[in-house]
Amino acid sequence: MARNNLGLPYKGSKNTIAEALVKCMPAGKNFLDACCGGGAVLEAAYLSRKYSSVTGIDIDEGILLLLKAVFRDFGQIDYEHRQLRTAEDFKKAYASRKTLEDAVTRFTCSFGFNGYDYQWGEKRRKLKYLAHQALTLPTLDGRRQAFHSFIRELIASGEVKGDKWEIALAEIKNCAHTEQATNLCRLQKVESVMRASAETNPTSLEIRKASMFEVDYDPYDVIYFDPPYANTKGYDKSKFDFARFRELIESLATRGKHVFVSEYNSPSPMFSEVFKVEKQMSQCATKTVNVTEKLFYSGVIEKLDF
Repeated sequence: MARNNLGLPYKGSKNTIAEALVKCMPAGKNFLDACCGGGAVLEAAYLSRKYSSVTGIDIDEGILLLLKAVFRDFGQIDYEHRQLRTAEDFKKAYASRKTLEDAVTRFTCSFGFNGYDYQWGEKRRKLKYLAHQALTLPTLDGRRQAFHSFIRELIASGEVKGDKWEIALAEIKNCAHTEQATNLCRLQKVESVMRASAETNPTSLEIRKASMFEVDYDPYDVIYFDPPYANTKGYDKSKFDFARFRELIESLATRGKHVFVSEYNSPSPMFSEVFKVEKQMSQCATKTVNVTEKLFYSGVIEKLDF
């Protein structure tokens, strides 16, 4: 089932290129996504049916709870009756980080699905709350009143001169984004695809917490890494050990494993570029940059441009 977006809308996600990446990889018995993050490549590997088993590991328990819920243990998230989550709700979920509900709140309500920063600043928060309440309040009358309040607040946020009203076009466009609902819809679509595939897909799927530096690699013949990129901020608050990572991938390559690494530049002289693509990456709510994503391989495959 071909799709343009796979996995969760996670920071640094390969959601738009995951299928192309997996096409570069040989078929095998056991596939490991050693830092699965939003699960885009993990989902693509599973849907490809190229492997007897696919396994995803990560160190973030919250993202793993989400992946298990939408990739395998279906029916745990109520998509149709979920209410607005405020900044206070987000803070509580972030502080707890114990349950699936905490994970859903933490990620669907954070900027760029990063799990750390609440998605709306003080300036736009009231309008965003009303817009989402107009979509999600449980009664028709509640949604109607929220919509009327949204229109009143929108008018008040502009400049009124007699019977004329002006507001910046950027603000109008921003009001059209219903981020919490959009992120929840994304989870629902992923779960729907994975549920349908599970009925006939012979590939087994495992998702668990583990560090790439501690896992036993013996069972896996195709291994994919998408680590924090060199010279970037990474995906969390801790520093990544690039020297140790290089030692790891070189040792796996020496053992004859098929090792693939997503990076901007080659992670080791032992690895060659087999794929590249230009894509946009969000830096903040108003800024994107163009980057060249590359895939490096420990063996020899014909170079592909996608």
